[in-house]
Amino acid sequence: MRNEILKELWTNRNRYISGAQIAQKFGVSRVAVWKQIESLKKEGYEIISTHSKGYRLVNAGEVIIPELIEQKNSIIGRRVILFSVLDSTNELCKRLLAEESIDEGTVVVAREQRNARGRLGRHWEAPSGGLWFSFVLQPALPIAQLALLSLVFAIAVADCLNGLISEKCFIKWPNDIYVNGKKVAGILLELIGEIHGTKYLVVGIGVNTAVDKNRFSESLSQVAESLSNYGLKGLNAEILEQLLKHLETYYREFLLQGFKPMRNKFKGLCFHIGSLVEIPVGKEKLQGINVDIDDTGALIIDTGERLIHINTGDVNVVKEG
Repeated sequence: MRNEILKELWTNRNRYISGAQIAQKFGVSRVAVWKQIESLKKEGYEIISTHSKGYRLVNAGEVIIPELIEQKNSIIGRRVILFSVLDSTNELCKRLLAEESIDEGTVVVAREQRNARGRLGRHWEAPSGGLWFSFVLQPALPIAQLALLSLVFAIAVADCLNGLISEKCFIKWPNDIYVNGKKVAGILLELIGEIHGTKYLVVGIGVNTAVDKNRFSESLSQVAESLSNYGLKGLNAEILEQLLKHLETYYREFLLQGFKPMRNKFKGLCFHIGSLVEIPVGKEKLQGINVDIDDTGALIIDTGERLIHINTGDVNVVKEG
């Protein structure tokens, strides 16, 4: 009943719908409808109640109805689980894997995360208003190939967002998404050791769709931006549906053909190809021109003395090419 009423409110998000209409549609009393509405309010959903008009869902852009999204893809998004608040969608996926209670392709979405992580163990700020989700995959691939999925999914996210905003998205190797020098999305892949002989991959994705800049910390507000400032159109539910579609399309292509056919597309989206970059390597910092990316996804750096292939680290642009 709860999900049906929430779905009805979301479908009629641009107008009021009376308790009598909802009650009649689902064959329940208006008191039962009122109780469900009050329960949804306690969960954090903003619902206006007006005696003469009925109910209307506010900030529908943040609301995701799993039933409207799941099973539209054959793998990623076969099942969608929504939470109001989680510490981390990745951590929940890992816990459910350990309990053997989550299937491949299941997507876990949270309206807000309180202890999310990004690459290299960094804290990831995920307040309400953004799109924060993780999903589980079970790819029968060598570990070296699994690492390439980081780049593949970066292409998928950038390609999707480029169809939704007025400015162009670019990739910072290996999987951060930038617009006009500001970070708008990031990806975290975590390989889970073999469970009953099977390797699992947990993929976490965060997109700053419409986060109020005041919700960011002072340090993050200098380097991050919301896509709503670049003409992003659509509700989070619709954006999630498009993202899952792109992620599945590129994932399937990768399983069939590998990374090599996507290499040039990644190069075209990677904003620091041709630039002077600096990358920490051990206790030193490697500096050189990022001349290319190879078929294994490694950056090719020309130090002036030799070409070095880098497959891990954090890229800093010293001078744009």
